[in-house]
Amino acid sequence: MKSDETKRRLSDALLELLEKRPIGKISISDITARCSVSRMTFYYHFRDIYDLAGWTLESELGQAIGQDSSVMGWQQRFMEMLNALKPQKRLLMSLKSSFNREFLERFILGEFQKLLMPAIDGSPYGAGANRDDKECVCAFYSYALMGIVLRWISEGMSQRPEALARQVSAIMDGGFESSLSRLFMH
Repeated sequence: MKSDETKRRLSDALLELLEKRPIGKISISDITARCSVSRMTFYYHFRDIYDLAGWTLESELGQAIGQDSSVMGWQQRFMEMLNALKPQKRLLMSLKSSFNREFLERFILGEFQKLLMPAIDGSPYGAGANRDDKECVCAFYSYALMGIVLRWISEGMSQRPEALARQVSAIMDGGFESSLSRLFMH
């Protein structure tokens, strides 16, 4: 439990520092001084600042959408992800404009793949489709969602998560099934 408390303190320090400057101007020394721990303590828990940023985002998303994916559909989970990301606006915008923007893209893409694959597996054609086809469909829609969310972040996250989730859901409605059925026939 103490390990989680230390991680949370480091995360809180990072978020506080982001109120004053971008992530590229924050050092590990800044973070450790803010929460009165040693650099070794930081490195015990995280490889670098981006590892800490990833943990921060994952813990926020995990708390927001920690429910079993079989209980709710991907659309509801997508909206909950957006709602969980909204309070992390400063961190997300800093990551997006940093030299390590690829980190944010990989993080978001991975979250969407975890979100969509169960929906694809559970779709009418999911059981009969081969793994490569399902992974291709998942990648296609995950990249599409990533692009939408990166645009949302770039625009200051001003659109309400519910409105964005409604738009995406309407666009993607039946998309998995349609894609898998066409792949199944070829």
